Amino acid sequence: MDLFENIKGRMTKRVCINTPDELDILSAVWILSCNDENPIITYEGIKHRLDLSPDFKIEELIHCRGELFRRKIPTRPLEVWKQEMREGKHIPSWIADIENETERQEKIDSITVHDGFRNQFRAKMSAPQVSIDVIKWGLEHIERLRKAGAEAREEKVKKITGIIVPIASMSIAFFAMFISAYLQYRSINTQIELKKYETSFKPKQEGYALFMDSVAKSYDSAYKGMPFEQELPNNLDKIEIAYYTLEPFLSEEARNAIWEQYLQYSVMCLELREEPAKSPDIERYNKSYIQYKSYFRENLYKALFADEPTKRY
Repeated sequence: MDLFENIKGRMTKRVCINTPDELDILSAVWILSCNDENPIITYEGIKHRLDLSPDFKIEELIHCRGELFRRKIPTRPLEVWKQEMREGKHIPSWIADIENETERQEKIDSITVHDGFRNQFRAKMSAPQVSIDVIKWGLEHIERLRKAGAEAREEKVKKITGIIVPIASMSIAFFAMFISAYLQYRSINTQIELKKYETSFKPKQEGYALFMDSVAKSYDSAYKGMPFEQELPNNLDKIEIAYYTLEPFLSEEARNAIWEQYLQYSVMCLELREEPAKSPDIERYNKSYIQYKSYFRENLYKALFADEPTKRY
């Protein structure tokens, strides 16, 4: 049992851990290699007996477990076995299933030292089946591999969880902070825009509306020839009040231009009020009114809302 003890001492140093399915197959291979009549086990024979898929990498599984199996087949024992098979002796089932005699012989001839393996405890061709204790030891060893693999996977999950969970928590916290900051920004921005509207746009809008409305009403009162002390002066005063409301928002050029046009317009309205109802100049006053109204509408609007230079007639 010196070999047994030597292998038992080395097995704890193995780090090759297989998946549970592979370990189930490994257990089956171990039992077959312990009990099979022929110490030489072929990879094709294992696939055939365990009904494994043709692409299953049984070679890698065996090579990974050097404490259980010997890789390759010695040349001399292999030739002896191949000759026995040619004579119809010790033919494994996977070769016996080949019905064509020629193909069967070709398959036997093609077997090389790399196509099989042996149990570590059956090195010689004449080696008997191993004892129950050795079989039990091998199965216990494979079970330890299974537990080691499970522990390794569990440890990996713990490490990943230990990393992912804190990162996920930090990400959620950061995202929450980002959303909160964004909502605060939107709220502040909305308040700023509202304040701009209250302090800038709204006074402009109201002043512009009052200015244009008073222009129309003042001309209407002048055209109808109402007494001087009634509608006309009140409407002209409203134009001036609207102008003073808008003046802080106008450039120097716009202020001078709008004021000059307002004064000229006021004079025109006063003159129109004194004009007889059927005067031939009424049409000229109407055209002038349209020009003044268009001027105020275009230039005052641009000066207030489009920040464009004001032009003169």
